[in-house]
Amino acid sequence: MLQFIVDEPLKVPLYKRALAGDVIREQFWPSCRSAAQACGCYVFAIPRKRGASGNLPIYVGKATRTFEQECFTSDKLTKINRFLLDRRTDELLLILLRHPRGRGRINARAIEELESNLIRFAVAQSEANK
Repeated sequence: MLQFIVDEPLKVPLYKRALAGDVIREQFWPSCRSAAQACGCYVFAIPRKRGASGNLPIYVGKATRTFEQECFTSDKLTKINRFLLDRRTDELLLILLRHPRGRGRINARAIEELESNLIRFAVAQSEANK
């Protein structure tokens, strides 16, 4: 069974409580170059409300190319910014689950299965948070 590498959550810079593509390109990816070139699944999350521990997942995606190419496309910026407009938060986290480096091609099927499981988990967390 393929084991993904889970990195520490990365703080995503916000500009006036929203994501800005130019800020991401100029500040975020240059600060985490090795992760930018990996592929796998990713989760955007915000801290839970005061008194609750952990993070609330708000978007789950897969990157069969690189995280840099897929995490902050314009459609994802729009979806996340819509969420951030409705929810006042000062912090946005990006959790990367990297496909292990090896010889040969990436296992796209394993990435898709992980994404499906992460989506199910995120929906369950969202329902429990209501």
